[in-house]
Amino acid sequence: PKLPLASALPRPEQQHRCVLREREKVAKMSDSDDYDTTLVEQATSTTSMGLCPMCVPTGSVGVVQCFGKFQGYVEPGLTCFCPPVSTVTNVSLAVRQSVGSTECKTKDNVTLTIMTAVQYKINKKMVKQAVFEIINPEAQIQAHIDDVLRSTLPSMDLDAAYEAKERVTRSMIQAVKAAMEPHGYEIINILLTDLRPERSVLDAMNAINASRR
Repeated sequence: PKLPLASALPRPEQQHRCVLREREKVAKMSDSDDYDTTLVEQATSTTSMGLCPMCVPTGSVGVVQCFGKFQGYVEPGLTCFCPPVSTVTNVSLAVRQSVGSTECKTKDNVTLTIMTAVQYKINKKMVKQAVFEIINPEAQIQAHIDDVLRSTLPSMDLDAAYEAKERVTRSMIQAVKAAMEPHGYEIINILLTDLRPERSVLDAMNAINASRR
């Protein structure tokens, strides 16, 4: 859920009252004959906590955590948090591109290297899932692309693989969207940028074409 700036943090008067209560506790423990020095130091350290300002840049949101628990996010601009109780982490919402390669064999036993480019971004409304549920989204995306390519191209010969480029691309988009969107990642597009056979096969194809001329 989106948090308004004021609700993400304690009000100044509330923080001031907390500081006063902690100081009273320290004074009472200091007056006691058998007070624990460690307890006094811990209580005194809480009074030194204050508000820390930070800027969330445009194109990002600030993910707010309190004692490690997700609280929501704040919009770009100036915000404040109270370390070490709370933290604000910048998370970019800009479109990213992941480039990968996959090797597989066609039906006529030609080894292909397929180059792909995936454009994706974080869905702001699902920033919690995107930040905390997946550690390496690019690896997840590439794994699903490999799965689609290695289950599709082995049923085609080399010429058919070139002709089925658009159909293969649609299959990749459907598979990756179904896998990544529940975790807060929007797949904008997937491009099949290159189908590259082995060098020896490519040379043979060029020789055949040259002989026909």
